[in-house]
Amino acid sequence: MDFDPLMQVALRGADEDLNAMNEIGEDIPVLYISPNQDLEENPIVPVFYASGEIGEWDIQNVPDNPVLVVSMNERLVKVSRGQNLKIALNDCIGESDPYFSDETDDYYFYDDYYCGGTSGGGGSGDTGGTGGNSGCDRNLNNNPDKLDRAKFESMYWMRQAEEWLDGAPEVYYILFTGSSQANLAQLPPKALPVVDRSKWKDCGVFTCNPEWLYNINLEMFNWDLQLYGQAVTIRFYEYDPGDSETRSYSMSFKDAAGNTQTLTQSTTVSNNDFDLFGSPVDYCDDVTGSDLKIYTTGRFQFGIKIDG
Repeated sequence: MDFDPLMQVALRGADEDLNAMNEIGEDIPVLYISPNQDLEENPIVPVFYASGEIGEWDIQNVPDNPVLVVSMNERLVKVSRGQNLKIALNDCIGESDPYFSDETDDYYFYDDYYCGGTSGGGGSGDTGGTGGNSGCDRNLNNNPDKLDRAKFESMYWMRQAEEWLDGAPEVYYILFTGSSQANLAQLPPKALPVVDRSKWKDCGVFTCNPEWLYNINLEMFNWDLQLYGQAVTIRFYEYDPGDSETRSYSMSFKDAAGNTQTLTQSTTVSNNDFDLFGSPVDYCDDVTGSDLKIYTTGRFQFGIKIDG
């Protein structure tokens, strides 16, 4: 069997409830989840009985009584210390305490290690007035906007976008601007990294939930207020090969003077591409340095930041 120092033992019941260890009986079964097993693709795991018999269990079937589960604790990240016992800190865990430590390593929660904090919810933030307002982050920082992280809104939308259980989602976006110039009205599509399907989800014993794909660090564009206007829309798709088709969208923008314009724009995509919808992004959203703005399309979430 595979083993990892981050393996954990938990007493699980219906709906992944954690139960007290004093509820353990002498004949309680033990399920083993390999660290390398994708439970959505292969839900069958070995089960060990008190009699010594070894069987199989489909984790899509919730047991009537609690069971012991030996599995990977995917919420923790191991950080090794140097010879002087100082941690090689990144910007996020420098302000976090480890969940626990041993003689050589510290163990942090996944969100602490990968900067899980955000500066606010989805949608656009305060506009801060018309274009040229020096209080906006982007007026004080000319670094490019970067796509920092992304995840599906739910497992339903992930399955709708990429129905094959062994398929790797191929997500890309198109950035629509408020420019009246045809060559600037939409920027060329950019693809997110293609990674194994398991990176997009966090599977427990009986259920799977969407997981953030961190550290994408994909440069989007340098936002020139006079060229692109006060707001843009970022629309995501999951690519599947097919014939080309044109899709049209109506979107409202604020131009550099703060006036609202409604534009109808068209783009050419594959007729099999799944539309994950789009979200407006405002020029004055706080996204610089330690700030991170999370947006949602209703089907897909993404975080934008600008290096400070």
